[in-house]
Amino acid sequence: FLAPGQLLVVTHLGQVLVFDSHRGQVAGTPLDLVEGVNPTDPFRGLSDCQQSLPACPVASAPAYSAATGIAVLGLWQPGAKSSVLTALRYQPGQPALLTREWTSDAVTAGVLGSPVLSADGRTVYVTGRDRQLWALDSADGKAKWSVPLEFQPQTPPSVAPGGLIIAGGGPDT
Repeated sequence: FLAPGQLLVVTHLGQVLVFDSHRGQVAGTPLDLVEGVNPTDPFRGLSDCQQSLPACPVASAPAYSAATGIAVLGLWQPGAKSSVLTALRYQPGQPALLTREWTSDAVTAGVLGSPVLSADGRTVYVTGRDRQLWALDSADGKAKWSVPLEFQPQTPPSVAPGGLIIAGGGPDT
């Protein structure tokens, strides 16, 4: 939920919508993050989504922080060598409720799984395909740090309000 009665929905094809949860109608103007893809083709790339492969532009859920008004998601553009992180700014009361804030390729091998935001919304945590846990600044997408893991997490990290970070699980965790 972005605000009371407003639900953020991101399709696997990169279409971003805000729904009025009481009326079931789209609020504001939808945002298409992927060019050249028909957002009404529900089967395109679907088989790639489970493993976060290239034909599925958005394979996992976004993270949202009410503290900063930023939503962050992994995005794999058609033809790109890897996925990136993209941030959207929530602008209540504007015709375009969401606008692109930044795109970051700091995780050069690509991101895997959903990003997670810190309690204050200032840090994005995400697992990279490079078997590292990454922390990025939510204001600009620049890397703060990364730490190598001895396994490839298949689930997102968890972050406690006090800052404790637990890497996601996977084989050989």
